[in-house]
Amino acid sequence: MTPTVLPISWFGHKAINTNNILRLEADRNYTLIFFADGSKTLMAHTLAFYKTALPPCFVRVHKSHHINTEYVKSFGCRLRSEVELINGKRIPVARRRWSAIKAFTKTI
Repeated sequence: MTPTVLPISWFGHKAINTNNILRLEADRNYTLIFFADGSKTLMAHTLAFYKTALPPCFVRVHKSHHINTEYVKSFGCRLRSEVELINGKRIPVARRRWSAIKAFTKTI
């Protein structure tokens, strides 16, 4: 996949290969982007701003989290709605978004 250009702030743009993005996490009006190599960067836009820039392999599982489904290790059970990523981080899944996650698991 070719790198996607994501805006950092009013200072410019940075080419970020979305294949290397593990997840995005909202922090008020900022977004933390976590990479597969363990690094992270803070972007000066809301999580919703990146929705259209991200490829379809990214799914919003919670109001504060987008995940790259290519890095999902396991899915939680019904009583414990969460997704575990390959780095061991567990991301909560909102009740209203759990059906979309279940639909995704059927396509794997």
